[in-house]
Amino acid sequence: MELTAAEEQCRERIIGLILSAKTLAEIADARLALQEWIAEHPHDLGITDGFDHLAMSCSIAKSREAVPVQSA
Repeated sequence: MELTAAEEQCRERIIGLILSAKTLAEIADARLALQEWIAEHPHDLGITDGFDHLAMSCSIAKSREAVPVQSA
């Protein structure tokens, strides 16, 4: 699969979003960006692993939100 420089830059930005997403809102934004990328580049199968990463990140984020914060 051959990408233009602009497409490669966009792909790298999406990977960055996936890897840095920690909150549910960030995860949702990264998932949307990934879905849009896949819709436009269906042959880019390597990036689809991002969905697994986001699913794990989502589980972690939900568990963090479920734990009540204790004040000292």
